[in-house]
Amino acid sequence: MRAAWALLLCAAIAGAAEVRGKVTQVVADAIYVDIGSSQGLEPGNGGQVQRVGERIADVAVVTVSGEQARLRVVRTVRRPVVGDDVVFQIKSTPQTKAETESKRPPADQPFEPLLERQKRRAKVVPERNIFHGRVSFSQVVQSDNEGDLDYAISLLTSDGMLDRIAGSRWSMRWAGNAFYRTGEAFEGSEFEGGQLIVFDLALAHPVGEDGSFRFGRFLPRTLASAGYFDGADIDVAVGENTRFGAALGFRPTRIDLTPSVDEPTGLVYGAYKVGKRGDAFASGSYGLLASSWEGDFDRAALLIEQVAELGSARLDATATIDFDVGSSEYRSGTQLTQLDAFFSWRITRGITLRAGADRWQRLDTAAERDTIEFLDPLLFENGFWRTWIGAAFALPGRLRLDLQYDNINSDTGPTTTPWRVTLEHFDPFGIPGANLSLTVFSLESFTGSGYGGLFNTSVPFVGGKWVLRALAGFRYLDEADQTFDVTNVSVNVDYLAGGGWQISGGVQWFGGTALDSLLFEFRLDYRF
Repeated sequence: MRAAWALLLCAAIAGAAEVRGKVTQVVADAIYVDIGSSQGLEPGNGGQVQRVGERIADVAVVTVSGEQARLRVVRTVRRPVVGDDVVFQIKSTPQTKAETESKRPPADQPFEPLLERQKRRAKVVPERNIFHGRVSFSQVVQSDNEGDLDYAISLLTSDGMLDRIAGSRWSMRWAGNAFYRTGEAFEGSEFEGGQLIVFDLALAHPVGEDGSFRFGRFLPRTLASAGYFDGADIDVAVGENTRFGAALGFRPTRIDLTPSVDEPTGLVYGAYKVGKRGDAFASGSYGLLASSWEGDFDRAALLIEQVAELGSARLDATATIDFDVGSSEYRSGTQLTQLDAFFSWRITRGITLRAGADRWQRLDTAAERDTIEFLDPLLFENGFWRTWIGAAFALPGRLRLDLQYDNINSDTGPTTTPWRVTLEHFDPFGIPGANLSLTVFSLESFTGSGYGGLFNTSVPFVGGKWVLRALAGFRYLDEADQTFDVTNVSVNVDYLAGGGWQISGGVQWFGGTALDSLLFEFRLDYRF
């Protein structure tokens, strides 16, 4: 598999242009980046995730829109995080001289009228039913020696895309999982047994050069913060740098995304981009969302997503502002319910500074209160602010030092999570692709404080087909009247079997205060 990726990358470099972006979101087995079809990305493109110039993962494009793409992680040295660089080599589209010459008839070929050649030319059949995606099965079993926490979870996950259905311009995307949970930990609860959750199941058709129409279940193309819709949306380009869109449908239930007609929801939005990537660039999306609950107007909100770049400095921000439409019970007036702001500045090749601010509070709407009845009312009243600063330094000897300081202030009082320090070593002992990292951090709660540490290593062998991952961690917290400690150790092995197959397995032990359990994991992935 590693050799195949190398061949693909080498083939792409000839006549290729480098396209760079940033990781904007990390989810299970996938990441989202801030570059898309506008920069030349297409499904199937292969690239790398880099951190301070070092490769930490190989990725492939699964789905792509104008300014965003969803990537599957093919191979990892370190797990990507928000803010990491992504790099693609995109083959240029203009024909080369060799390509042009190859289309000319040989010099000794007899003259044949153009019309006659067209008659004799074989009919070109366009590609159809282009099928790619992923299927994964995992089994987790926990054996607990301290409490009644034995359980087993079987999980089947799939996502992918069927493009050019029957040779048309229609495509279909899907993503979902099915799982079965059993054991003492789930006995008698609503989480016991089987369940199917569908995240994405939609048909789409292009509109114009860079627009689309979709219906089914989806996240809006431009403003994913709007949440899931069962309905339809349209997204169209108006000029070179502006687009508008709208979505209309019903919100599925919050816990398991079951279809429901209780919460009709609508969204209208606009987006823009100006400038040049890597120099001075800005893009933004702004939307108005409105919904009702069981016939009553329940929510009105302004959704914002913004990116700004100036040289090597970059700011990413998303925000949700909820207006008081009469359904709130615990708050009044306009509320900033969500904010995620991330600033990074790569001063030199070896020094990157970053800072950020986060705000979150639970929606105080009738839909939220009614569908999550088991929540304590205090959770609707409380929220938190988090501010943080950090820096990364590339050191001699293929070392990287990462520092971060956080401050969290909740509505119930201040809480400080002071610091975290990570030292990473790339290619230790001369092993290409290997990685060692050591992290130490502080812990603090309302009534106590403590500390912790984490050792992590990843070592490829047998030409990269096998990867050994090991982890050891420790946490200690001294509360007002008692102390808590937790130790965990895990060993996992990944095998890249080729042909799109990967097999993973491992064991993890947790021990400490009232804790003694073993967790066994097995995973089988097939990518097509």
